[in-house]
Amino acid sequence: SFGRDACSEMSIDGLCQCAPIMSEYEIICPANAENPTFRLTIQPKDYVQIMCNLTDTTDYQQLPKKLRIGEVDRVQMRRCMLPGHTPIASILDYLGIVSPTTLIFESDNLGMNITRQHLDRLHGLKRFRFTTRRLTHIPANLLTDMRNLSHLELRANIEEMPSHLFDDLENLESIEFGSNKLRQMPRGIFGKMPKLKQLNLWSNQLHNLTKHDFEGATSVLGIDIHDNGIEQLPHDVFAHLTNVTDINLSANLFRSLPQGLFDHNKHLNEVRLMNNRVPLATLPSRLFANQPELQILRLRAELQSLPGDLFEHSTQITNISLGDNLLKTLPATLLEHQVNLLSLDLSNNRLTHLPDSLFAHTTNLTDLRLEDNLLTGISGDIFSNLGNLVTLVMSRNRLRTIDSRAFVSTNGLRHLHLDHNDIDLQQPLLDIMLQTQINSPFGYMHGLLTLNLRNNSIIFVYNDWKNTMLQLRELDLSYNNISSLGYEDLAFLSQNRLHVNMTHNKIRRIALPEDVHLGEGYNNNLVHVDLNDNPLVCDCTILWFIQLVRGVHKPQYSRQFKLRTDRLVCSQPNVLEGTPVRQIEPQTLICPLDFSDDPRERKCPRGCNCHVRTYDKALVINCHSGNLTHVPRLPNLHKNMQLMELHLENNTLLRLPSANTPGYESVTSLHLAGNNLTSIDVDQLPTNLTHLDISWNHLQMLNATVLGFLNRTMKWRSVKLSGNPWMCDCTAKPLLLFTQDNFERIGDRNEMMCVNAEIPTRMVELSTNDICPAEKGV
Repeated sequence: SFGRDACSEMSIDGLCQCAPIMSEYEIICPANAENPTFRLTIQPKDYVQIMCNLTDTTDYQQLPKKLRIGEVDRVQMRRCMLPGHTPIASILDYLGIVSPTTLIFESDNLGMNITRQHLDRLHGLKRFRFTTRRLTHIPANLLTDMRNLSHLELRANIEEMPSHLFDDLENLESIEFGSNKLRQMPRGIFGKMPKLKQLNLWSNQLHNLTKHDFEGATSVLGIDIHDNGIEQLPHDVFAHLTNVTDINLSANLFRSLPQGLFDHNKHLNEVRLMNNRVPLATLPSRLFANQPELQILRLRAELQSLPGDLFEHSTQITNISLGDNLLKTLPATLLEHQVNLLSLDLSNNRLTHLPDSLFAHTTNLTDLRLEDNLLTGISGDIFSNLGNLVTLVMSRNRLRTIDSRAFVSTNGLRHLHLDHNDIDLQQPLLDIMLQTQINSPFGYMHGLLTLNLRNNSIIFVYNDWKNTMLQLRELDLSYNNISSLGYEDLAFLSQNRLHVNMTHNKIRRIALPEDVHLGEGYNNNLVHVDLNDNPLVCDCTILWFIQLVRGVHKPQYSRQFKLRTDRLVCSQPNVLEGTPVRQIEPQTLICPLDFSDDPRERKCPRGCNCHVRTYDKALVINCHSGNLTHVPRLPNLHKNMQLMELHLENNTLLRLPSANTPGYESVTSLHLAGNNLTSIDVDQLPTNLTHLDISWNHLQMLNATVLGFLNRTMKWRSVKLSGNPWMCDCTAKPLLLFTQDNFERIGDRNEMMCVNAEIPTRMVELSTNDICPAEKGV
């Protein structure tokens, strides 16, 4: 057979160019031509493709000489002309092609009409395909010498079939005459082909078929007459096709079909009536009845109703497709005899109701598609006999209610799709607390793998999804109304790798505990939870969630689930709006102290804002710029709080209250910048004070007792003293020493100024000798 050596020799003579490409060889003639006359692709012992670019049959002289391709199974000639009055076989002989069994000739540039002579010496062919748009008639003796053909395909705009065309083709098994312009079939044309099994006559103009068109075709198993513009059929049109198993009637113009159409076809296995070009309102009574071998039906023809006995006594049907019709309901008896039905497609109809007994006998049903209908509820009985159901799709209906018993018997269900409905799963007679403790209607399906509830009105994560669906792999709760999550909502016990989609809900709060002990029941299966695209309120309640997302906090329960938050941003408060949660600093997370607008219940002082900061368990009271002349009455520190931060900046305070004043005694961080304080005593400073800002007041000195207190209690950079008119004389010596000994505690030490000098001087530049002249001579 043709190989690398032959390819190399061909390139040497320079007439043609050959190159190996993967396992193939490509030959171009003439060599290096931009638009070569011939391009041959050779897969040794398999196929040869000849691509032509001819202007005349004499161009065949440019084919490579002395080529010996050898045995191949298939030859394809594309865009080639017929070789004058010589056989096509002469071209194959010239190329050294031996014993092909398949010839494909595709060209709209034949140069002449095809004749018997062109097919001379091709008697070994098993398959012949001839495709052109330039041929309307073929000679009656065209195929006389091709007695071994088993598969014939002619697509040539043929308008009339010679009556004796197939007389010599006793071995023919398949005829493909689709996409021609045939108007009728000669009577008895199929009578001399005892092995004929497949007859494809699609996309012709066979408008008026009768039983005589199929005389002698008793061996045919499959017939395809789709897209012929047929408006009606005689009731006995298929009477001679007694062994037919598959019939395709699709894409015609049927407005009705006759009763008894398939009465003579008791070996039917599959019937297709798809994409009828005009509405076919209904089908005749018992059209598919008493068919002992019928298994598959595909019916899409804008059907509006069906007779209850349509499939009567056809017990072997396994697949029925009725999708994309206009059905509003179905007769209760429609599937009464379909005990072996496995798959039923009723999608994209207008079904508003289904009888509870519709599936009473379809106990073997595994796949049921009801999506894109108008169903509003699922009763407790409709699926009661579907214990073998594996997949149920009811997406894009108008479902609102699901009976709690609806899935009691469907314990074999593995994939349930209820997305794009209006399901909320709430029980109207139960209060909100009990709603969260009950199971959903899906709790009986312990083997469920997929639960798709996308785009509904669900507000809870139900217990059975977490605790009893141990095989669950995918739970889609996106586009629902879930508003808050806790640890218990994420604690799924699935034994599989579970993905939970909670995107596009209304989740405002995610309250996770600091830690939870997993116990011995923990199964080590990581649950992936997508929380993106929710309106999260970034307040104090989500502290541990934020710490978990930032990777700062890794509690034991973090081994249970992995959270996806790459598109989760804050919706509130305004100062954090649009901030990705991964960038949130935990100390910015706060909650208001008061949630009631009733003044009688308000704990926060009037004119102030109070909030809780869980990061450091602090109560923050902000009375900034409140025009206050005294410290207001403060709330007591809750037992769960450890710190109280009091902001009184930019008021007109003259003095501070006693350190023992209720509420005030709990202050740990006191901010008094911008007031009118002239003095501070130690008994005015709360015992647990660790931060003090008294900048920008009217203080001239601090006594030694106050400084001693600050020395004991203040932390790093926790004191601010600048902006006061400090008197730098001998009385200020303790203050100066304090600033020198505690420079790390004073955040604004470099800005402290002495005002009793002729030129204000930074205190940091002075020594004790500078401020106390009496000691200079010592």
